[in-house]
Amino acid sequence: VMGKGEHFTQDEGSWDDAFGGDTTSKGIEKTTGEPGEDWYRQWDPEDNGKAGPIRMKIFWLCALPGLLQFLCGSLFLPALPDINEDYRPTAFESTLTISGYSLISGVLPIFWGPVCDKYSRKWVLIPNLIAYAFLNYVNAWNNTMWGIIIFRALIAVPLASFFVAVTGVLSDIFREKERAFWLGIRNLPGFMAVLFAPPIGAVFVTLCGWRSTAIIQAVLGAVSALVILFFLP
Repeated sequence: VMGKGEHFTQDEGSWDDAFGGDTTSKGIEKTTGEPGEDWYRQWDPEDNGKAGPIRMKIFWLCALPGLLQFLCGSLFLPALPDINEDYRPTAFESTLTISGYSLISGVLPIFWGPVCDKYSRKWVLIPNLIAYAFLNYVNAWNNTMWGIIIFRALIAVPLASFFVAVTGVLSDIFREKERAFWLGIRNLPGFMAVLFAPPIGAVFVTLCGWRSTAIIQAVLGAVSALVILFFLP
């Protein structure tokens, strides 16, 4: 019913004009889908039109699983030369460790979106963080190239839920007018991780071997699961 570039407000007259008469008599609900101010202050009493302490706590808690999405690929890259030296894979096999992971992590958010809406963001994050930690730990002890390829692809399954669930949480707790800003801030640590994680991963690979990059991710996944379980409302 809306023309291109038009939007509705909560002003009574604009709704009535848009629908050609009294909308109440037509059974049309006047709502924009944006919660009122009382809804935000109900669970964040110190909210004064900007993010209160409770919302900021939730924001920083969600930064942990959001960061893992970027670390997973960036920490693994420095390990590839050592993996290639250990297992002598073909170029095709070596490429599959990245392409299989990228394909699955790019497609599965379509699946995780409806699941997050139905079962809540928190209870999608927790089992997937546990699965992420477990799969990375198992992958650290793989002794075949195809084992690494398969487990890298499996790791992408829970990983794909992190971006969807965290974006859902932030969309829930921030007003529409401030949502884009905080979603942008959420991505900032991830982009910094892309810059700094490869050198850090290279140090661990040099000192402890390529398996250490998977162990680091397993530990971070387990810690994130505990933090989300006990502290995320």
